[in-house]
This record gives sequence, structure tokens and C-alpha cells, in this order.
Amino acid sequence: IEPGSRAACEASPSGDIAVIATESTIRSGAYAEAILRRRPEAQVRSLACPLFVPLAEEGWFDGPIAEGVVSRYLEPLFEKSPAPDCLVLGCTHYPFLLPVLERVVAGRGVTVVDPSPAVARRVVQLLDRYGLHADPAHRAEYTFRTFADEAYRLRLERKALGAL
Repeated sequence: IEPGSRAACEASPSGDIAVIATESTIRSGAYAEAILRRRPEAQVRSLACPLFVPLAEEGWFDGPIAEGVVSRYLEPLFEKSPAPDCLVLGCTHYPFLLPVLERVVAGRGVTVVDPSPAVARRVVQLLDRYGLHADPAHRAEYTFRTFADEAYRLRLERKALGAL
């Protein structure tokens, strides 16, 4: 949450920031608190988008269904003035929907903040600080475990390994 909130504060000229996340993340208030610690004058709007996770998990990253669901959730953010100028993806599933999210907010002066790169930079800093980098000769091994069926496990494995 900290790297994403920092990136949002830096990306928002006006301080009008929208956070989209799962219901539990929104209920926790963690993103809003982290943003307001950095930028007390910010206006933070928090919006739960529970259908984004199933879209991402089912591989519906694009197309009319994904665009319809994303539009349905995000349109209310832009009905009130001023509209947010920054949209933070507060769930690890949401970057899979980045192309459709960017299309839906296109032309509205909104910067979409994917916290993943900021989180990755922070992980590298911590690995450096504590000397926890793997030996360069180390070969990674991956095991995927799920309570879902085998077809889902294979889909998950292909998606994860395809991102490497």
C-alpha cells in the first residue's frame, strides 16, 4: 500500500485521487490513510470493484464484457465535479485489466497508477538492505497449488509463467 500511495500522490496534480480495490481493502481504509499521511489536503475517493477479480481470474481482460463492467463501476467517479485526476489500482488482480481501464478513462485527464512497479522497486530495496538477493546461479523453481480444479491450475500456471 505504501509504494502505491506514494505513486498516487506523485501522479496527482490536484490531489483528487480515486482508489479502486476489493471490498475488504476499501473497508480497511488503508489506502486512504496512507495517501492522507503523505498528502493531507488530498481528496480520496474509495471504490470497491468486486467483479474485477473474477474478470481477471477468468482471463476476461478485454472485450465488451470487461469494458462494460469497468465502465459501470467507474462512471460514477466522473459524474461529480471535480473528477479525480488519478486512479490507483489497489488490488494485485487489477493490472490485468489495465488496457480496458485506460480506455474507459481515456480523454478524462486521469492517470492510472499501477502500484506493481513501485512495489517491485521497494522489494529490491529491502533485498539490498538485508542482503537477501538470490545467488545469480540460482535457478528458480515454481509450484502452483490451488483448491480449484486442474484446468484452473493449468490456466493459472500458464498466466504466471507467461509473465516471466
